[in-house]
Amino acid sequence: MTDTQDFSTSNSARVIALRRRAASARIANPRKSGLATQLPTITVEGTTLPAGQTNGYLLNAAAGQAVLRTYGGSPYLSGSFLGRVKSAVIAASGGNVGAANGSQASFSRRVFLADAIKVSLRLKRSTLPYRFLVDGQYLDLAGTLTTSASPTSTDEYISLDFTNAGGRLLREITVESQGDNSFWGVYVGPTETVREPMDPDALVSCLLGDSYVYGTGATALGDGFGAVMADWLGIRAHTNSGSGGTGWVNNGGGSAYTFNERISMATSASVARRG
Repeated sequence: MTDTQDFSTSNSARVIALRRRAASARIANPRKSGLATQLPTITVEGTTLPAGQTNGYLLNAAAGQAVLRTYGGSPYLSGSFLGRVKSAVIAASGGNVGAANGSQASFSRRVFLADAIKVSLRLKRSTLPYRFLVDGQYLDLAGTLTTSASPTSTDEYISLDFTNAGGRLLREITVESQGDNSFWGVYVGPTETVREPMDPDALVSCLLGDSYVYGTGATALGDGFGAVMADWLGIRAHTNSGSGGTGWVNNGGGSAYTFNERISMATSASVARRG
């Protein structure tokens, strides 16, 4: 079999998988399923971990890396930017991650299974709200802010308490982040557990573009057209590589990479799905 035939066969398999996922997504995806009706109590806890939440799964430890899946780019697993997700490298410097190396964060999702009554999420302060999904449904579209926007190096906790929403059950929890949001761990009770989620078909996609791909103009970056498109196609492992004022020729006024310069970086970031 020739190299061309190998590629064609592989590409056909991807198309079949995409059609299968898109057909399922037409029936149920976060854009179609509506808001969750059995809502947990969301509590912004501030800087103190709630009492009893002693079983932790953190991104900078083996236990967390084994079960917390990252979609939307490459996660920082250590250092000052722990928990942020790099969706693109848009230039030699700058970017909104804070590393001043051109790293740009659009939207991302952290997904895990929790067998727990109460789930406490470890986040860093941000001016932008975090949004949460349970079993594929948004709890609300406005999202939840930490008690303060700064300093962004400060950890806070937000808890989802299911005591009056079905109690202890195995649920898929998704933390949707945007911009400089930083999620880096989850805590449950001493006898409760967090597990790795299923990853159907493991399709990977990356959308390369300008500010519209980044999500500019959307109420939340997770509502940008790239994120919406991926949900309707049933692709979890989707990355938005967006940078305002860029194109095949345009380079953001001279400071940013063109599409051609970003292609290899965009595709490598899109396959880094696991935190």
